[in-house]
Amino acid sequence: MPLPNQLMTEREREIAGRVHHLRRAVIKWSQPDLAQELGLTQNQLASIEYQRAPLRPGPASHLCQRFDISQKWLAEGVPPIQPAYPVAANPTAEDSAKTLFSAHYDRFLRREIAGMEKIVIGLVGEANFRAQNFDSAVFASFPPPGSTPEQAAAHFVKKAVLLEFATLTGRPLLHYADTMLKAHEKFRARQKARPAPGSTPATGDYLATIMELYQAHTQVPLDNASPAAPAPVASAAPKIKMPKTVTELLALVKARARERGAKAALARHCGVSRQAVDQWLTGHAQPTAETTFKLLTWLEVI
Repeated sequence: MPLPNQLMTEREREIAGRVHHLRRAVIKWSQPDLAQELGLTQNQLASIEYQRAPLRPGPASHLCQRFDISQKWLAEGVPPIQPAYPVAANPTAEDSAKTLFSAHYDRFLRREIAGMEKIVIGLVGEANFRAQNFDSAVFASFPPPGSTPEQAAAHFVKKAVLLEFATLTGRPLLHYADTMLKAHEKFRARQKARPAPGSTPATGDYLATIMELYQAHTQVPLDNASPAAPAPVASAAPKIKMPKTVTELLALVKARARERGAKAALARHCGVSRQAVDQWLTGHAQPTAETTFKLLTWLEVI
């Protein structure tokens, strides 16, 4: 057994004290039962709880996963105690035997957990998060158990995007959505193979999403618009009602395109050829998600 002055720094003693608190106040298991669960002898667990030996990565990882304990709280004492973060770095057998949990946390877990925590705090607020005053919405911010690293990454990207949609308004919101759609179209263009049916949203789904996101903002003054932007004319016609389907959208475009020079203006606005416009209006092709957004702005729906 290592002597306290060899490994038991103040930080290690605090971590050991938190293990003791967990067993007594949170988990409420006997020392022999918890030791068996963690793959330790009772003497080994007692040495940790009474601050004579440091906590290793293996037992710490099992403790957090089995009882839904925050790795950050265990390592740093920063609330909340729960839930556990779904981090992928699991200690090796060698780490479990030779490395301190604190060192393993600092090297492999701290940065990833900080990113996850930032997203959740953005959803519920710092005070509520630290006080553990949150409901299932917080837990929904974590990827489902068993997610692959790719699925987990996609999950948090989605949360970050939705957070922007929930907080931006006016021109910045429109600009953000336009940027995201352009990025999506460029990504699709780089993927040479055609996606499997149902693997990506159809244009109609994008239209429904845009409608939901912006319908509430169609009457909001654009306070963030450029100072050079012209003031709205009092006698201007009211905005067209947001279409609910691509068919409705194209019908509105077709009606507007009857005006002299409208098709050419529309082609310039969308950055496409006149032939592409004719294909939309005759039903021989459907606009992409990015172009759908541009059609809505051309109609001044959003």
